[in-house]
Amino acid sequence: MAKFYINPDEVMKSVATLGQCTTDIRSCATQISDVKDSLDSSLAEKVGPALGTLTVRTNQHATNITTLGVTLGAAVRYYIDCESKITGNQQKAGNGPQLIPLSAPETGGTPAQPAAPAPAANPKKANANQDWETLIDLMLLLKAPKLSIVKQLLEDFPELIDLMKSGKLDLLMKLQGDIVGYANIGQYLKTSLFNSSIESLDYIVKNDALISQIADANGMDKAMIQAVLFQEIRFYGIDDPLADAAVELGVKGDSSTGLGQIFAGTAIEAYNHFNPDSKLSADNPEDIAKMWEQLQDPAYNIDMVAKVLSYKAWKNGYSVENMSPEEIQKMFRSYNGSGDLAERYGEVVMNYYKHFKEENGQSL
Repeated sequence: MAKFYINPDEVMKSVATLGQCTTDIRSCATQISDVKDSLDSSLAEKVGPALGTLTVRTNQHATNITTLGVTLGAAVRYYIDCESKITGNQQKAGNGPQLIPLSAPETGGTPAQPAAPAPAANPKKANANQDWETLIDLMLLLKAPKLSIVKQLLEDFPELIDLMKSGKLDLLMKLQGDIVGYANIGQYLKTSLFNSSIESLDYIVKNDALISQIADANGMDKAMIQAVLFQEIRFYGIDDPLADAAVELGVKGDSSTGLGQIFAGTAIEAYNHFNPDSKLSADNPEDIAKMWEQLQDPAYNIDMVAKVLSYKAWKNGYSVENMSPEEIQKMFRSYNGSGDLAERYGEVVMNYYKHFKEENGQSL
């Protein structure tokens, strides 16, 4: 078999450049559309259709470039994974939320026990994630698990055995049931190389002590943190390491990053809310860079998930210590942003929250 030699860093730099090209092209499309809308009626009749067609084609080119970037990024990740298996080196593609042990943050009290080490990379797992997600979906919809696939499922996902032993299998099925009604085919494809629902829940269960400690330190319901983490880890997709690579290469100033997929600018705002004497500024590129680096630490990132949630609740006029279900869902929506996608995000995370809260022995 021929051996291909590529420089992953150079390819990822090109991918980041493609991302910037996409942004620039879409900006041009917006400007063309604005010009079209500003024309008087006589000119609009003459050149309006042509400008409309140009806007559509410009956006299509941007979409094609995005697809190329995603494909290149996936190819580089696959190459690095294969190289690491051949050479035995533990290399990593991108800065995605690797499922690794966490150390307790400095929040006072008794330090939480770190999680057990993550299992070694399974060459079948990345390719199997999407297939097993589909099988679990079918099992849910048909209400008839196929015993013939259980053996292979357990071989590909040893974490499932841990979840069964800890009595979390029912929780997994409830969470996956919510995903069935939430995710579209694009989300399944985009996330298929990364974390399955099984792995995402297993990570949260194994870091329960740390999450509990962070929740107590921030005076909030642990299920709020668990729900957001499950969503962000499960739906970590190919565009996320590309965005992180763009930040590392200096093409972008900020990206949503780490376990909770938090922008450094948002983290600074939340941090300043709890630390009034802070000199950090979301408008200072150096402060953004420092915070972005801190967010790469899993324990710090989880703690910041709690702080961002609390900050978003405060901005909405609520307190995380006393909120109605409607207010909690609004907080989840605000964590993601605004608009229709954020609305759907708030709804599905609220469903997760109910399941985690029930699992924690609490009523809504």
